This record gives sequence, C-alpha cells and structure tokens, in this order.
Amino acid sequence: PGGFITITIQNDLLIVENSGVKKPLDEEKIFSRFHSDEPSSVSTGLGLAIVKAIGELYDFKTSYRYEQKHIITVDF
Repeated sequence: PGGFITITIQNDLLIVENSGVKKPLDEEKIFSRFHSDEPSSVSTGLGLAIVKAIGELYDFKTSYRYEQKHIITVDF
C-alpha cells in the first residue's frame, strides 16, 4: 500500500523500479530460484530467476541495484 512500480522502455533497455522494502536486496541471491528475503505465501521466489534465465538465453544482461528504490534493468 502506498508504493509504486515504474516501467520504462528505451531503445535497448527495460527498467523496472519499485518502492518495495526500504533496504537493498542481496545482489548475490536476488536472481536465484526460490530465494526470498521475506517469506511470503504469495511468492514462490521464481520470477526474477525466470527473467534472468530468459535473458541469458537471448544474451541479455540483467542487473539489480538499489537507490532508495529497487531497480531491475534488462539490457537487450
């Protein structure tokens, strides 16, 4: 509640930003299958692992960073 999600598409980038939890996620684990910082009955922990796997299949670069918001970038 009260959060946001922003999706930006540029020539060769897809950027997804969200407010989420107010702390950085573990960059080493965020794209791992079944990983979740906070257990949830509504999340399987597969979404970002699938994004990463599809990206690797097509030679896309997928990355994460935290700048007072969570930012996931897919570079085509």
